[in-house]
Amino acid sequence: MMNPSRFVSAVLIACAVSAVAHAQTAERPAIKEGDKWRFLSKVEELKNGTLTSSSREVDAWVTRVGSHSFIQATKPVDSNLPPREADINLDWSRSQIRDGAEKIVGRPYLYPLKPGLSWDTDATDPHPAPGVKTLRNKLHFTVLGWEEVKVPAGSFKALKIETEGNWFREFEPVGPHTSSTTTVSPAGQSTLVNAQGGRTPDPVGGRMYRLTWYVPEVKREVKVIAEEYTPTGVVQHRTTQELESYSVD
Repeated sequence: MMNPSRFVSAVLIACAVSAVAHAQTAERPAIKEGDKWRFLSKVEELKNGTLTSSSREVDAWVTRVGSHSFIQATKPVDSNLPPREADINLDWSRSQIRDGAEKIVGRPYLYPLKPGLSWDTDATDPHPAPGVKTLRNKLHFTVLGWEEVKVPAGSFKALKIETEGNWFREFEPVGPHTSSTTTVSPAGQSTLVNAQGGRTPDPVGGRMYRLTWYVPEVKREVKVIAEEYTPTGVVQHRTTQELESYSVD
């Protein structure tokens, strides 16, 4: 039979180990109506071979919370336009109705978050822009671990998440194209019409890379660096977003 004092010590050690393990994970946050965040967003875009940048403050807040999802409104601080509202699942994933069924098209977090956790997403967006047939994003997420991060809103202990993947774009057929040539001869005027069949531009693709710092008490990320590369490996778009202030229940 185990000595009572040893038994108590074993229980205390087990509880301590359990508490440490629990502290290293991040459960799904309880999103509440009125939660709000302000971010400073810097966008760099490749134009004429040079990355040009612009910065903007953006407010985000929760207007409604349901049993499965919530409505988040976002609006640039300097904009006079109404906010953009989006329906987001309670675990921050996004769904769309495609082919008559609801499908997850984005999953930035997989709860409970913990170091070493990884997951994949593969989503195809049909007709995202004129002339584009499909846009596919295939991503792999890895929780690297806990680290200190400093942003304008303060210093936080955050889970650092790395995202690597690729984007693929397919295009709609272009054409058909017709041209005409008019000539004048002694016998009179004549017009020659040339018709060329349509063609489909070749598909293109490139790499995507993102780092996210997620803070449980803020209920979301406090910093994101997201990059998109051209097919030749040149950065064509980079967004850096940092939390300036927040108020959550």
